[in-house]
Amino acid sequence: MSMKIANLVELKVPVSADYVSVVRLLVSGLGNRLGLPIDELENLKLMIGEAFLTIVAKAEQAVGLMHLTWKQEGARITIS
Repeated sequence: MSMKIANLVELKVPVSADYVSVVRLLVSGLGNRLGLPIDELENLKLMIGEAFLTIVAKAEQAVGLMHLTWKQEGARITIS
């Protein structure tokens, strides 16, 4: 299955809790673009934000970038 480049969004941010709002804003904008209901969008932002903060907490002293990928294939969204 081939994927159009327009259906792939990537974000690289430093391993720092200071960037959780950037990650949540990206997810919010992309979900809004797809027309997700407000409740689902808020839940998605919460889950992604908590996952980001958990990774940052476990990485402790790590230096570098975290890579977030948003893929859309039809009605399916994958965030990693």
